[in-house]
Amino acid sequence: MEIWTSFIILSLVVMVSCGDSSWSYSGGHGPSNWKDMAHSKCGLSRQSPINIDTRTVEHSYMLPAFRLYNFDKPITPIISNNGHTVSVTVTNGNMWVLGGGLPEMYKALQCHFRWGSDDSRGSEHTLNGQRFPMEMHIVCMKRGLPNIGAALEIADGLAVLGFFFEFSFSLDSSSSINGFVLGDVLPSNLTEYYRYYGSLTTPDCNEAVVWTIFRETIKISSEQLMKFRGLLTSHMVGTEYEPLVNNYRPVQDIGDRKVYFADSNDD
Repeated sequence: MEIWTSFIILSLVVMVSCGDSSWSYSGGHGPSNWKDMAHSKCGLSRQSPINIDTRTVEHSYMLPAFRLYNFDKPITPIISNNGHTVSVTVTNGNMWVLGGGLPEMYKALQCHFRWGSDDSRGSEHTLNGQRFPMEMHIVCMKRGLPNIGAALEIADGLAVLGFFFEFSFSLDSSSSINGFVLGDVLPSNLTEYYRYYGSLTTPDCNEAVVWTIFRETIKISSEQLMKFRGLLTSHMVGTEYEPLVNNYRPVQDIGDRKVYFADSNDD
């Protein structure tokens, strides 16, 4: 579905960087050093993101389509820049994800974005070695858990829905900040996706995530993506903050993990 909205674009113009500056995406505090910076989980064996190799994925007949509850209802999100990403927190929505082979219902908590300094990079996951210019993650917590801390302690405590972005020149930007509908942003096909178990892609890299990466992309224009590239990190060079770009972790070794593909032709 070629739909994007103005709600984030309008908010980004006035945002100020803040947040944790103890780690970054480059230099001495970059991803290769996270495991040595009191983030030892970043050196474990089931890390994310990964490269999805379509030649080796296993087609599964046990992965049905997703069902999204209340994703069609307007919400008033809290939009923030923590110096590492733009986060859209769901405050007044009762949004749930189920189906898709998940073991339980999961409540949507927030979504955030990864993007690059140019059009050749940006996504954290890659598909057959290809990076997309942007990737969005919808973070959801398993029903019955008391808080996010508890979710981070079990292998399926969180379910993250990942979406790649592609460029398009014909977009509808009619939604407003006070009436944002997350479902309007999502692609129409939620039956074809890749599934694997992994981790958070930022410190502390907890291996607590059931990952879903959808095959159909979300569309965005170059002009809209440039708004993201105009943001700043919480890291300073001299007297100026660094641009917030290339905020993606490199792909990690998949090891002996399996990646499954849910095919829309499977019932």
